[in-house]
Amino acid sequence: MSMNDKIVIKRKRRKTVNEQYKENLLEWIDFFRMNPHRLITDYYGLKLYDFQNILIYEMDKYDSMIFVGSRGIAKSTISLLFAIERGTLYPGQQIVIVAPTKDQSTRFIGKIREFMRVSPNLRAEIKDIHLSSQNSSIEFHNGSKIFAVPYGENALGKYNALLYSNI
Repeated sequence: MSMNDKIVIKRKRRKTVNEQYKENLLEWIDFFRMNPHRLITDYYGLKLYDFQNILIYEMDKYDSMIFVGSRGIAKSTISLLFAIERGTLYPGQQIVIVAPTKDQSTRFIGKIREFMRVSPNLRAEIKDIHLSSQNSSIEFHNGSKIFAVPYGENALGKYNALLYSNI
């Protein structure tokens, strides 16, 4: 090696904490979008049976899905968890759940409080919960919202107008 040959060592620019946070966040979002059941079990810390993991995964991957289950198999719980997963991973979602009665629509949204007691991460994602007989909803910090309305002739028409006005 001659005197004119210089050894140059270039170091990579270190990422700031904010840059690293954003990069990690995007990687986690990608992971959870590919594995929606893991958002519920790993991030929220909620326990699911194997068949529920499969149902959440299938509901997220296919545009149409029908699940017929017996009494007590947690059909409403799975539906609520799916709505929470979609509301968390896809900002600005407007999700409408139609229940047979006013009481059932209120209980459906009220069930999230059980999950929030167990999961601090879910509490951090939820901005507000509104419970009333006519319009119960869950609002997320990312702009997503879940509505539960009683079935009626005007139920879907009223919310279709709301959803299309937000597009």
